[in-house]
Amino acid sequence: MSIIARTAAMLRPRSAAVKFGPIGVDIALEAIHLVQLQAEEDHKPSVRARVSLDINGPREDLLQQPLQFRSLIKRALTSGPFKGNKAVLALPSVMFRTVSINYKLAGPDNNEAAAVLRVMKDRLDGNLSDYVLDYLPVRGRSKSDEKLALVAVSEREPVVAYLELARKAGLDATALEIGPLAISRLASAISAENDSATILVVNAGRRASYLTLISGNDLLFD
Repeated sequence: MSIIARTAAMLRPRSAAVKFGPIGVDIALEAIHLVQLQAEEDHKPSVRARVSLDINGPREDLLQQPLQFRSLIKRALTSGPFKGNKAVLALPSVMFRTVSINYKLAGPDNNEAAAVLRVMKDRLDGNLSDYVLDYLPVRGRSKSDEKLALVAVSEREPVVAYLELARKAGLDATALEIGPLAISRLASAISAENDSATILVVNAGRRASYLTLISGNDLLFD
């Protein structure tokens, strides 16, 4: 290569570094789904890899068989150009229930999470440390100072066992997720609208389809 060509190559704009998101893992009733997003600086995320594999048996059996689960995860990861092993795991619906609560912000810092925990402490048997909780604010019609949230509740031991199953399969779980929250975060990440936009998400399945209506960070309907 001539010195002119080498100089031109050095001055040529370099492409922005690509950032890879964690691998999303969802174990549905009949199949396991994996997806990974990537994005360049100042660009919206795009799909880097995705794959769906049939479970060929009850989901409950798969969750009790570490070797079979590991084999299925390995086959899924080698089916597409996935990067790394960091993962966000969708919690199977059998492992949690959802409840709606009304709560009021209190204290000098108006800590929302603390307010939700105060209400849930009276709703649950035993200690809060025996459970894993997550919540999503829901826009209500009340004109009072009460707020409404959808809370996902799971017993701690099954969640720990699920995380251990993923670890033995070679996944480094960075977070757990549930359906409505995952949809809300994804819609916010890829939407070209502003933060207050109202978005309808249609999730079409083999046996059933679902509608999720989101306005900004609020869940309106699911």
